[in-house]
Amino acid sequence: MAHAERYALASLPVAFFLWYVTFQVNALSFWERISLSTVILLFVSLSLGRSGMRLKPSGRTLAIGVLSSILLYLFFWSGFQVLKGNSTFVQQVSSVYILRSSEPSYLIFLLLIFPIGPAEETYWRGLIQRELQRKMSGRAAIIVTSALYSLIHFPTLNPSLIFVALVGGLVWGYLFRRYNNDLLPCLVSHILFDELVFVALPIG
Repeated sequence: MAHAERYALASLPVAFFLWYVTFQVNALSFWERISLSTVILLFVSLSLGRSGMRLKPSGRTLAIGVLSSILLYLFFWSGFQVLKGNSTFVQQVSSVYILRSSEPSYLIFLLLIFPIGPAEETYWRGLIQRELQRKMSGRAAIIVTSALYSLIHFPTLNPSLIFVALVGGLVWGYLFRRYNNDLLPCLVSHILFDELVFVALPIG
């Protein structure tokens, strides 16, 4: 398995291709496409790096995950309140919520719990960032992973969504590094943030 981890970065073209298909190919619904793409990413992650992944439940890490998701949501909610007079920005936000119309809310709620949130964190933090931390400083690994995570969203053609991915990536990357490569706070934070934005308390 340690030998397999050497190929972690070589999997990046696969991830970029999957996100291109997810956002630019009209076969199936969006939620079906992203579910299939994230299942593939999860398979890649576990195939290449499962032995080094950590998931240690504790009250503290759970609380950190919950708190960080709320703070992240409030950050973007506040940003929307400041910029909602900008019609271009509002249109970008609205285009994200159009994606909700293709499936019922309860199904989106379940898909965000699995596979979407867990698969993204397992791949980007559990595999890619962890591998980059072997090659550079922890801070640099967070920045590079977050940059890649935002770049992969370029096929959305939505600057606001790309920015959300960048900020989210920095937060989840910091949590991963701060708590000794434990995926739990990242998983909790990512899943709850997605649930707040897409299901419980949509912004805009």
